[in-house]
Order: sequence, then structure tokens, then C-alpha cells
Amino acid sequence: MFKLIGVALLCAAATVFLKETGSPVTRFVPLAGSVLILTLAFSSLGRSMNELTELLSGTAVSEYAGTLLRALGIGYAAELTSDVCRSCGADSAASSILLLGKAELVSLACPLLVRLLDAASSMIP
Repeated sequence: MFKLIGVALLCAAATVFLKETGSPVTRFVPLAGSVLILTLAFSSLGRSMNELTELLSGTAVSEYAGTLLRALGIGYAAELTSDVCRSCGADSAASSILLLGKAELVSLACPLLVRLLDAASSMIP
């Protein structure tokens, strides 16, 4: 975690310094910092996801664990992509990405909703 914080602070300081000097590279420093932070975050996130999958494998929710992890990934990917688009000045693309992510989550949840309704209807006499 401290590596990520250090990279973010270094990136912010470099951006402020380059803005004051009027360098044309200023727009690329936050993007490079974001890529580096994401690379570090995904490497540590992979270990956590493996542990979580192993933990859920023997439980009653194991058949839904993959769907839940996929939904979590879709949400984070949509938010991250939207933030990158917004920071680059493409607000309409950012809004479209968020809408697409929400639609993808709804389509991912539909089979779960059907199973839930089937289970509920089988309990009603």
C-alpha cells in the first residue's frame, strides 16, 4: 500500500513541478503514474483474489463466487476507465463507459435473478 501512496505522491509532485515549468510532458505524467499504480495494484490484487476464491470454494455461495468476482471486476474496470477518460477531457466517453458498465452488471445479474425467482416460486405452495 505504501508503494502505491509513494508513487501517487511522486506523480502529483512531478505534475505540479512540470506545470510550473510549462513542459509539454505534463499531461503524460499522471497517465504514466496511473499505469504504474495499476500494475502494482493488480499484482497484489491477484493474490487476494486467489485466496478469496479458495475461501469461498467450500461454501454454499461457491457457485455464485465467480459471478460476484466478475461483477466486482466489471465495476472497477468501468470506473477506472471512466476516470481516465474524464481526466483526459473526454467526459462524454466517460459517461458512456459508466453506462456500459452498469448495463453489463445488469446482464450479469439476470441469471442470478432468474434462479432466485425460481427458488422463491418453488417455496410458495
